[in-house]
Amino acid sequence: MSAKRIFMNKDEYSKLGKNGDLILNGIGIELDKYQCKKNEILNNKIKICYVGRLIRQKGVDDLFHIIDELCNKGIEFEFHFFGDIYPSNPSSLNESDVLHFKTKFKEKVFFHGFKQPIMNYLDKMNVLVLPSRREGFPVVVMEANALGIPVLCYDVPGCIDSVVDGVNGFISKNGDYSSICEQIIYLSTLNENHFEKLSQSSLQLAKDNFDANDKSKTFIKYIIGE
Repeated sequence: MSAKRIFMNKDEYSKLGKNGDLILNGIGIELDKYQCKKNEILNNKIKICYVGRLIRQKGVDDLFHIIDELCNKGIEFEFHFFGDIYPSNPSSLNESDVLHFKTKFKEKVFFHGFKQPIMNYLDKMNVLVLPSRREGFPVVVMEANALGIPVLCYDVPGCIDSVVDGVNGFISKNGDYSSICEQIIYLSTLNENHFEKLSQSSLQLAKDNFDANDKSKTFIKYIIGE
């Protein structure tokens, strides 16, 4: 019996795959646990978030460049970080870094630490920024979209497999944080109807592509050879 091999994204498959392998595109999430509320920008202040470890390998330095640019351009926003520092990881932010950014950006930046269930916090956000240089298939994209929240990311493995440009978010060239900044500014200027249209488009993509039950059925059929 030949081995069954499953890959999470196209890049993994391109490097190691062969005919007959399955590209699953993530294991999905339990969509019924996510209740999408109306996504609107209140008081002309867009609420942006990042979810993940506060390590430079995840591109967190780019987020502070983005925050700097938004401040310099006079944009009204809040930036919320959900994730912890990792003292054992040399690329992690440390407590001094966090204090520095709190002092520098004051009421515009919030560090919440690790939070669960994350949907109870994400549902108050307008957009998720994921500046990773590589992902398998990012669960946080699925979680955000299931709440009607669009995602901004780079054109890197995993991210380009989960985000369709202009449908459930926007894709920028790897490392081009100024482009992500411009996308945030663009989103902040959308009227309520246009922003809600993007939100509903994100939600529909999640329903069509990120259902854990559908992923499980695909996985089982592949394994048993149907």
